[in-house]
Amino acid sequence: MDAKEFDSLLERYNTNTCTAAEKRLVEHWMNNLQSQDIEIPEHARDAIKNNLWVKIDNQVLAESSAKPGFVYWKVAAAVALLISCSFLLYQYFTPAATGDAPMRLAEGDLIRFINTTREPVRVPLKDGSTIVVQPGGELRYPETFGNQREVFLSGEAFFDIARDPAHPFLVHANELTTRVLGTSFVIKAYADRKEIVVSVHTGKVSVFPTALPGSITSSREIILTPNQQVVYKRQEGIAEKQLVESPAVLVPVPSTTLVYTNEPVAKLFRTLETMYGVPIDFDEHSIEQCRITTELTDEGLFERMEVICHVINATYYVEDGHIRVESPGCTAN
Repeated sequence: MDAKEFDSLLERYNTNTCTAAEKRLVEHWMNNLQSQDIEIPEHARDAIKNNLWVKIDNQVLAESSAKPGFVYWKVAAAVALLISCSFLLYQYFTPAATGDAPMRLAEGDLIRFINTTREPVRVPLKDGSTIVVQPGGELRYPETFGNQREVFLSGEAFFDIARDPAHPFLVHANELTTRVLGTSFVIKAYADRKEIVVSVHTGKVSVFPTALPGSITSSREIILTPNQQVVYKRQEGIAEKQLVESPAVLVPVPSTTLVYTNEPVAKLFRTLETMYGVPIDFDEHSIEQCRITTELTDEGLFERMEVICHVINATYYVEDGHIRVESPGCTAN
């Protein structure tokens, strides 16, 4: 029996003209395929069926002349064993769906890059900039930039932009546009999510609604510096400037451990401002008598703020990318 005869068997099953043994064989094969809980398109099932048939034909049907009474059950056993690998076979027959390689397509003057892999992919640009596109992300960009450097993003990507003051770099991501001269930042702009997030690692960027090109007003443009981000609520059209979830130390320091013995709290706040590049606003007069003895080791910025505020009976909150401290003051020792 060859592959053509195997097709004939399936056809007889569909028309209810097969024998009882043939019917049990086909149903056994289909039950094993469905038990894998895998959605396999019709063309892929055909490919799997043909691939399985070659193996079955070589390993089992050669024995049919010697043991005709057992041939169908021997085939069924072989199918059950081979079907367990059906998902791998499906991947083999449909490599584009497995994310083995990203896609680069030409669309007019732009290149359309789609990261179909399961890992971040680095995309170097001709101007020396680098964009790392996360899985599922899509980037459109020109092969060579003209008077303006401009790309389009859907999904998430990290940007490390080569500095060129004469040619600002624009990233259009759904309803927001980010403009930079030279910096590194992350944009999360998934088409199916309610928020767009732009967070800055180094340098400075401005973010504004894409719907207002050439007519930007200071009230709509948001300037971001390191450890700051903007969260844009797409349905409401509202942008909120925040601090990133875990601010990073920005300046090289021999150690991030801070040891203070009866030092003014204002001095510690200024040190943290310098380390993290985050403005810390407080009333100098209200805390001028506040002093602290502490050792801060591997805590993050917010944990350090919690410790300090607890010691001096103060509170803090984050507003517009700043940390603001409210204190009732301290009595002199």
